[in-house]
Amino acid sequence: MGLPTLKIYRFFIDFKYSKRDKEINDWFDKKKVFFIVSTGRTATKWLSHLLNQIDGYLVTHEPVPEEAKAHRIACENPESTIPYIMFRKREIYSRCRSLPGLYGYGEVNGNLRRHILSISKIFPGAAIIHLVRDGRDVVRSVLSRTAFTEKHSVYNETFIQPTYELTAEAWLQLSRFEKFCWVWKAENEFIRKNTFFHTRIEDITSSYALFKEQILEPLGLELEEDIWRVSLQHPKNVTKEYAIGSWDDWTAEQQKQFIRICSKEMQEYGYEI
Repeated sequence: MGLPTLKIYRFFIDFKYSKRDKEINDWFDKKKVFFIVSTGRTATKWLSHLLNQIDGYLVTHEPVPEEAKAHRIACENPESTIPYIMFRKREIYSRCRSLPGLYGYGEVNGNLRRHILSISKIFPGAAIIHLVRDGRDVVRSVLSRTAFTEKHSVYNETFIQPTYELTAEAWLQLSRFEKFCWVWKAENEFIRKNTFFHTRIEDITSSYALFKEQILEPLGLELEEDIWRVSLQHPKNVTKEYAIGSWDDWTAEQQKQFIRICSKEMQEYGYEI
């Protein structure tokens, strides 16, 4: 039997735990909670696996089935995020309440990036970190997948990226390449403007000192350098075949489009083009 759909899972959790909010709040009051959010294709699976090795913590990567649907709904209806995060609080409790010796819970989850304002309200003590990756590498990676085609079950050709700079009509006229550029720009801008801590995946995978400063210390965690170093030899969910080459192999038009759309946001994180 396969995993339940998001709709069924949500109905089950809300039905079972909707009248136990005080019990749930009391449980969370004794736990440290954090969320690391991103656009995706930012080594989130690797990072969750690494942090899950910390004693006393359960750190997961996109633990809810079909949660990308909740991200799309949040893009289309921001008011949906409060009830969804209320469900997620109950859902986390349902999975973790019986785990012995659990001191804290964390998620490295790109699907929750449009929910961060509601996370701050429903989990007032939770830390939220924005994880970013060079937009050129993200665009190159997602182009190799099925988003913005009829093959994708969530981000198909009807999805419209929320951004104050484009109308829905203008969005629908974009090429698939341009859409990915706008997603990287708009989603990272939204996260950046609504979080306090930001880190680049390139930094925390190249220097333990930066990993400690930008991930461990803001979250109040400890992890030995040797464990971090070994983890770098085991990347997760790596794109094996790319639809396009690296920046120097892009066409002049692709480079021009990326610079026009993404260069300002790239500069916010110190990326040079």
